[in-house]
Amino acid sequence: MTPVNDLVPKASGTEGRASRQLLVADCTHRSLRLGVYDEKGKSIGRTVIPVDLAADPRFVARTIAAGFNAIDVASNTPLICVVGLPARIAGSLTATSMPGWSGIAIASDLEEVLGCRVIVERSAVLRSLGEAQTGRSDNGPFLYVDIDLGITAAVVTQSGRTLHGAQGLAGEIGHIPVSGERASCACGSIGCLDTVASGAAMARRMNGLESTAAVTSSDVDRFRALVALGDREAQREIRQAGLSIGFVIAGLALVLAPRRIVLGGVLITDGEELLVAVRDGFATRLARRAVDLRSVDRPESAGLDGGLALALEVVRGSRRDQPGIRSRGRV
Repeated sequence: MTPVNDLVPKASGTEGRASRQLLVADCTHRSLRLGVYDEKGKSIGRTVIPVDLAADPRFVARTIAAGFNAIDVASNTPLICVVGLPARIAGSLTATSMPGWSGIAIASDLEEVLGCRVIVERSAVLRSLGEAQTGRSDNGPFLYVDIDLGITAAVVTQSGRTLHGAQGLAGEIGHIPVSGERASCACGSIGCLDTVASGAAMARRMNGLESTAAVTSSDVDRFRALVALGDREAQREIRQAGLSIGFVIAGLALVLAPRRIVLGGVLITDGEELLVAVRDGFATRLARRAVDLRSVDRPESAGLDGGLALALEVVRGSRRDQPGIRSRGRV
């Protein structure tokens, strides 16, 4: 296994010191995006570390800690750390795409190495909160949809808060059944959107695998490369996936009546193909409903921006709900 320190690049913007710091980690399936801020939310430094989240979770926790220290944490006192993970978080962590992570007390592991309170939240929630920081006049309510190995979402209310739902399970749109589909899903159901339109599903079909076969981010990245090269079968997969996603979120739009729907994730930021297909699928169901359906404004920083917003609310005592998984530490 690669030594942790060899994975950590020199961070940018590390000038200056802060007595108490806010730490944010936005974890994708391929990398860790880390940010360190002072108590007022001013950026001290950011870095990106390439890490496969299929790795041992305790190794990932140590890598996060080493990355923060490289930015400028070792000589200061962290106040709070907010971590976004591409996983289901409902009292405990469940991650079918991250073997070995389910049930792991990652918040407690990080608290032990960082020495501060830790909040673990779904990546989609942090990115939706980041989108809410853009200052747009039509901020809420809106729906954020993240498309990568799996498909997940977050609902941001008119007041700018995320809707967690009972047991924190709001936003699991990857497990909405798609009409006419019968593929088995890892959740135990059949015909889920994840089995039809996720990056993992498309990679499986391109490789002739069963619908519940294990797929990694590398498998999805190879599929993305085929799309970029103009492979006709891969592009057909993207087109059909986008139509299916559009059908599903059109149904959600009837219930939630959002001002806009924002799409994120690597399959969206790669190019226009998937976004166009989602719009077409949406229009097929709701041709007369005026909803701004577009890609995320700041894909590289949305998760960090949202994590910072959450950290500031918790530190200032303005956060009344109980998002994510929390360690027992105090601010």
